[in-house]
Amino acid sequence: MIVLVKTTLIDIDENNEEKLQKHGLTIEQIKKFFQSNPSYRRDDVHSKDEERFMAFGPFEEGFMFVAFTYRLKGKKLYYRPISARMARAKEIRKLYESIKS
Repeated sequence: MIVLVKTTLIDIDENNEEKLQKHGLTIEQIKKFFQSNPSYRRDDVHSKDEERFMAFGPFEEGFMFVAFTYRLKGKKLYYRPISARMARAKEIRKLYESIKS
């Protein structure tokens, strides 16, 4: 069983900052989203080289997805966002259908 750990720390540096913003979201929006108590689930499709997870939920005027992994720095656990964007209606329906089954 996978246990997701919530943290308030977010690891964003120059290596992933530009990539995270390519879908029109700011770093501050992504940080705020993690603080908004989103839902989480493991991303089995993309967990080949490292365990990846999805955070998702309503945010501002829509529904946000954030793909992330965890990073341990010293003794502190961080979210390490990989990608973040607002979801389309079809993706939201598909996600909730997969949760129901």
